[in-house]
Amino acid sequence: MSGPVVVGVDGSASSLAAVECAAREARLRGAELRLVHAFGWSVAHVPPGAALWGPDERGLRPMVEGTLAAAEQRAHNRAPDIDDRPGPVVRRAAV
Repeated sequence: MSGPVVVGVDGSASSLAAVECAAREARLRGAELRLVHAFGWSVAHVPPGAALWGPDERGLRPMVEGTLAAAEQRAHNRAPDIDDRPGPVVRRAAV
């Protein structure tokens, strides 16, 4: 069994095209597809003692979740047989 197919997503047209290619490759391999979104956030802008991902995230969580949801939909459109039944084939990870 091969490892997962991992694709980085930033919401751009080129990253969504990469999601389609990755979904097709995951389907061909019978592998898990992992969608990953990462962004830089300077701790210099976080008050001492504040959580890095808390209620004051100023829309970061919705932005990341929206980016991953769009990528997940694109993956399902390209490879409908990839789904997230128990033991998910598509995993979303926000870093």
